[in-house]
Amino acid sequence: MLVLSDAQIYTPEEILRGNILIEEEKIWAIGDFTPPKEAEVISLRGKIIAPGFIDIHIHGLGGYDCMDGKSALEEISVILPRFGVTAFFPTGVASSHNKLLAFLKDVREAESRGARILGAHLESPYISMNKRGAQPPEAIRPVSIEEINEMIKEGVRMITIAPEVEGALEAIKILKEAGVVVSLGHSEASWEEAIKGVNAGISKATHLFNAMPPLHHRQPGCVGVALTDERVACEVIADFVHLHPLTVKLIVKSKGKDKVMLITDSTPFTSLPDGEYNWLGERTIVKQEGRIFFKDTPDVLAGSALTLDQAIRNVVSLGFPLKDAIQMATLNPAREANLKGLGRIAVGNDADLVVLDEELRVCITLIKGKIIYKKLD
Repeated sequence: MLVLSDAQIYTPEEILRGNILIEEEKIWAIGDFTPPKEAEVISLRGKIIAPGFIDIHIHGLGGYDCMDGKSALEEISVILPRFGVTAFFPTGVASSHNKLLAFLKDVREAESRGARILGAHLESPYISMNKRGAQPPEAIRPVSIEEINEMIKEGVRMITIAPEVEGALEAIKILKEAGVVVSLGHSEASWEEAIKGVNAGISKATHLFNAMPPLHHRQPGCVGVALTDERVACEVIADFVHLHPLTVKLIVKSKGKDKVMLITDSTPFTSLPDGEYNWLGERTIVKQEGRIFFKDTPDVLAGSALTLDQAIRNVVSLGFPLKDAIQMATLNPAREANLKGLGRIAVGNDADLVVLDEELRVCITLIKGKIIYKKLD
């Protein structure tokens, strides 16, 4: 039995002051109560408790790539709690069908040694060649319903599809019926094509504005649909590299706090020193001052060096309430990914929590009620 006491509690829908009682991996009580005599009590002296952060779009971290097997996934799971992340969806890039099936199997079988491994997000391979970004062009291919059915069988939880590619609408319907979250992304879709995709079952936009045509006043395209259709939640890379701060502000004001999900899109080079690295077919990647790009095409971003706690700090720096920023990294992804018992501090929910100091730095991360990470004083 554990009590976190004397804290500001961001549920995140409301802000409370008091204690949280944790027992048997669950939250048992919240508020102003006297801790049981047998409980271990950790006094937080006014620090902030929030739900554990959930990253639904991450390719790697700390030198480990999500597609490099179970051991790499497990190492990423161990590192993520340092940044307040208690659950994540490992994300795969365009690859052969067999490699993607192997990735799905690895995600399904890997042990959650730290942050929970929730399931796989495939950011491809049925996307626009012209908007592939860092995706390997040789692996981008037409929609295959046979492949789709095998992916479903192997446990895919999310997939990004360009709705304008041939066969996409049928695939979206099949995936939606199977309970897979389908996202619009890496797309050149017109607004008419994007609407058809949403009608077929798309409920999310992959890193809005990135790998999409810019918003045009006579052809709003997929960006316009994502910003205005209430059925679509939007991933946002709030690193101020992929998106200008004003663009992040535009998205949040347009969509509202309930339909924005902060993601990292982080690469294996996140948390590593600046320098040159090899990735994606031995191409040279440069990490420099928060940017990740190909050395031979420096104008093409190849993922980010962002962490989710930094994304929250960045959103707050734009003038948005901390409560809303936390919601974008907790409740919203949990809701859009149909996660039960996560993303909200409530009696009966899992005790996945993060403690932040006044500067919004991670002090303690708990998963299933156990302290997984604690910053040394």
